[in-house]
Amino acid sequence: MAVEIIPVWKRVDPELQAELARYWIDNGAMREEARAAERARQVACIARKDGKLVGATTAYPKVSGLLRQPMYFLRMHIAQPARNEALSIPFLKASFDEIERQELEKEKPMCLGVMILLQNERLAQHYNEAYWWQSQFVFAGFGEKDQQARVRFFKGAKLGPPMTMPRKAKAPASAA
Repeated sequence: MAVEIIPVWKRVDPELQAELARYWIDNGAMREEARAAERARQVACIARKDGKLVGATTAYPKVSGLLRQPMYFLRMHIAQPARNEALSIPFLKASFDEIERQELEKEKPMCLGVMILLQNERLAQHYNEAYWWQSQFVFAGFGEKDQQARVRFFKGAKLGPPMTMPRKAKAPASAA
């Protein structure tokens, strides 16, 4: 049976929340059950194979230091047994579509779009085109840890004034 991607953005019930927390702990993605249960509230889509949870995407709003605009930061985790199922692109597309659908229903959207930071070096080397035609995400620079930053904006997104970012504290000058 193929993997089924199921949108659940803003509809995670307590049963799914507990299942997601267990999934992350069992797959070594997280260690603390309370933190895993909290993250479950951020789930955009889940993936199931033969009824078993094999993946999840999460999103949270944050002002991007790179763009100085509010974006949803998307994370993706796919369990080891499902990593050869070609899920990355369909999962990314389904997650974006679900978040965008709900965001555009709002009178005033909270964010301009979705940003991802590509943490997996193997994927970053493989997906090195500036424009990902399969998902319509584009290269936007490198994050703090030199991770590829990719963005896709919601239909009709309008830039606001640049948001002020907190300055990093300077290290104290050493005595010479």
